[in-house]
Amino acid sequence: KVSPTIRNVEEVISIPERLGGKVVVAFDEFQEITNVKEIDLLSVFRKKAQMFKNTTFIFAGSRRHVMNDIFSNAEKPFYRFSKIYNLEPLGKSETIGFLRHKFNSTMEEVPIDDGLFERIYELSNGHPYYVQYISHMIWNIAMESGKLSIEDVEMAVNKILQSEKTMFEMLWDSLSSNQKATLKNIAYDISPYELNMSAGSVKTALDKLVKMDVIQKGEKRYELVDPFLGMWMKRNS
Repeated sequence: KVSPTIRNVEEVISIPERLGGKVVVAFDEFQEITNVKEIDLLSVFRKKAQMFKNTTFIFAGSRRHVMNDIFSNAEKPFYRFSKIYNLEPLGKSETIGFLRHKFNSTMEEVPIDDGLFERIYELSNGHPYYVQYISHMIWNIAMESGKLSIEDVEMAVNKILQSEKTMFEMLWDSLSSNQKATLKNIAYDISPYELNMSAGSVKTALDKLVKMDVIQKGEKRYELVDPFLGMWMKRNS
């Protein structure tokens, strides 16, 4: 194992600035930087990058709680280093239009059931990962069968749930009884404060589930981050 040094990190960070033109550097799953323990990467990064004139950084991450802590915690080096944009679910009409165009342009001779793309959106809840996942699977189904039906979407969903089963089981087994009860109510769109638990216990469970990026606070209620987790819970409860 090779541990990073401050000099190594500074040299790598400085590469785009030395290229001589305007450069955009994008980091995906940026929250993983917090797993490096040998040196304080965030401090080294900011100290060097804040002096750059020609480099723009984009930091993307899937764990909203950790990303918010990196950029919104006044005690962290990256506090207010970047503007924050929370990506909302994909728009329904735009997603359906995009899918219809892509499928029609790649399989002109394949009959497609009415409502198929609406069903993909409904089941994925506009989650980009699952829109792509379901679409990829039913595209493969269509290549084999020469047609596409609503039943194919359900088949794809069942396969996805089967492939994600181990991950969901590991998450479920890691939760306390209070967290499980709270999460189950959220999955069924029932207020967790209706549980036979004290308000303090519910609040503790909610805070922990948010910190784990299992749920997030919506406009009116808490919501599951992963729509397929809720589907799996309902099928196994």
